Amino acid sequence: MWSLAVIGLGWLMVTLGARARVMRATWPDAPPTSEAVAYEKLHPLLYSLEVFLPFVNLHQERYWWPDANAHGDCIVLGRGLRMSGAVLRYYLWMQVIAGWLLSAIFVAGVTGLMRND
Repeated sequence: MWSLAVIGLGWLMVTLGARARVMRATWPDAPPTSEAVAYEKLHPLLYSLEVFLPFVNLHQERYWWPDANAHGDCIVLGRGLRMSGAVLRYYLWMQVIAGWLLSAIFVAGVTGLMRND
């Protein structure tokens, strides 16, 4: 349940970051030669899953990352919300750590290394 909560919150945070335009396209290996090049679309749920689950590569984090210097506004439930790329980046780092910890606990429980005595 904790894993689903962290993934769900990550999905919400990335969605808000995309709406506030603090998520930036990145080209880590090969920058495009022109603006007309098709680019991978951001899928917030897949992004959250990729950040949370170690050893999973859904090709989202490679193409998108929050700009720590960006700030933007988005509408949530009829109210304006100011979103910071730096805050989103810190959240995603915490989500990576939570993913490693909760995944290790899950594997330990499944393999019988951890017992509820």
